[in-house]
Order: sequence, then C-alpha cells, then structure tokens
Amino acid sequence: ADLCHTPPSAFQLDYFLPSVFGEAAPAGSITAAADECKSAADIHRLLAERPSLAQCYSWLRNKFPPAGYSAATKEALARAIPLEEALWYYEELAGGQVDHVLTERIAAGEALGDGRGKANFGKLMERMLLF
Repeated sequence: ADLCHTPPSAFQLDYFLPSVFGEAAPAGSITAAADECKSAADIHRLLAERPSLAQCYSWLRNKFPPAGYSAATKEALARAIPLEEALWYYEELAGGQVDHVLTERIAAGEALGDGRGKANFGKLMERMLLF
C-alpha cells in the first residue's frame, strides 16, 4: 500500500490498512483475537471463542511452537482444525486423546481435502500405515 498508494477502501476490511501500519485492530475482530493470543495456553480458549481461528493452524504453529502445547490444547486443535492439516501435522499434535479424536473423525467419514493441498497420495499412504 505504501508503494502502490492503495486507498483503505480497496480492502474488504476497513481496518486492514491501518492495522498493517501499526494501529490496533478493532475489538471483536479475529485480528484482535489473534493479537490477544500471548501464549500457547490461550489457544484452547480462543478456539472456543473464535472457531474460525481453527483455519489458521499454520499461523498458530509458527507463533507458538507445538512442543509447548498442553494435551488439552492438542486435543482442541485435533477436533477443530481441518482433518487434512491434523493428519499432515500429526507428529506435532500426537499425544493424549489426539489419536482417538482423529480416528473418530476419520470413522465418521469426514472429508479430506479442503483445498490446502496437503491431502496428497503419498502423505495419505504414509498415514494409513501409521493408523
């Protein structure tokens, strides 16, 4: 926006451009909720308050290394994030009830492939051998 001189009205979120340049996102937005997430312990609570945050596992795992997740956080993520991502990042989430949760989701016939490109044949074959 700095180089292109894009007006704020060019974006779907009217607060996007100001927040890129340092202003706080409005209270109640998913961006504000993400900013409130200060530690891995907050993930479980934020997933309950903001279910759409489950679509952002890539961001969560980069902000908070999965090695610091509690068993409850791992289970909440295994229930909430797309099945395709839960299987792809299984080693990061493994432990506690995660195996049970993923087995239930698979047995229920939940579809893989939400367009993220992680449900490829090789990875699925590897996971079939794992489970």
